[in-house]
Amino acid sequence: KELCVSVLKQKFRVVYTQGNLNSETGLPLSVFQIREDDEAGVFEMGMNHKNEIGDLSVILKAKYGIITNIGTAHIGLLGSRQNIAEEKRKVFDFIPEDGVAFIPENDDFSDFLAEGVKSKIVRTGLSSSEKISNVKNLGIEGTEFSYKGEKIHLKLPGSYNFLNALTAVALGEELGLTPEQIKTGIESVPVLDGRSQILHFSVNSVNLTVLQDCYNANPDSVEKSLSLCSSVKGRKCLVLGDMLELGAESESAHEKIGKIAAEIARDGETKLVFIGPEMKAAVKAAESERIKNIVYSSEFKADDIERIVKEEILTLADESFVLLKGSHGIGLERIRSYLQRIQEAENEQL
Repeated sequence: KELCVSVLKQKFRVVYTQGNLNSETGLPLSVFQIREDDEAGVFEMGMNHKNEIGDLSVILKAKYGIITNIGTAHIGLLGSRQNIAEEKRKVFDFIPEDGVAFIPENDDFSDFLAEGVKSKIVRTGLSSSEKISNVKNLGIEGTEFSYKGEKIHLKLPGSYNFLNALTAVALGEELGLTPEQIKTGIESVPVLDGRSQILHFSVNSVNLTVLQDCYNANPDSVEKSLSLCSSVKGRKCLVLGDMLELGAESESAHEKIGKIAAEIARDGETKLVFIGPEMKAAVKAAESERIKNIVYSSEFKADDIERIVKEEILTLADESFVLLKGSHGIGLERIRSYLQRIQEAENEQL
């Protein structure tokens, strides 16, 4: 959403969803912000129960619709990815023939999402755009690529954010933006608090690079975060909190995350910190892989935060990397806040 907004702002006056006002009550509140001089609107539709997208589509009747992926968020409430796909494709229900449906090319539900679409369909992804070239993965510094001769630096890290950027490029192209405008939009996208946010701390003579990505978490997003972390060299601490709203899938999903994290920890330089009752399954899975450097806390109260920061993070070697990834309800951002307070206190003493 933020990438699309940032791109479209280079040509239009844009009104858009603020924060996460994307539900049956949030979307109408977002739509009420439209004013006479607005030229484009970008609105997010959230979903955690059956037909919520259908109801929101009736309200919005968008001309353009974007589906980024069929993942596992809220699968505990919807039951399966098939059910999630059936709900998400309702975003296309009211798109007119002169509109556009943007569908991810490599998603296994891609063809299913295209069924019954009356408008033009644009497949999004690297293979679908011959105008994207010279792609260079910069790790936690993002991705560099060229679009119609314009070199673009996407500062958001991870291949998943790069795919989101390609969707924003495709939208901008459909709406007549120039390559220069698209470049400016991608490079000026704001980093939202808690979402793919790179932070730097110098505490107790230890320099830390922190990836704070704990606005939400589901098996897909955690796997993608861990994939990114696997490319980071040197000492690492992966702090993983419970993934919520997974229902009957929870235990197996957390076990899988534990095994993936264990593979990263085989390097002998990675410490694993699991937080929350659901992460107990991840701990068992990691231990079954004979990984020793594991810390577990079933709770995450104030004293747990202090202990984890002081005993696990601040004991890392200088120039270490820390991942904070978990559902928002776990509150891993409190680790970031605690590090900030220590850093500020140290700076005041200088």
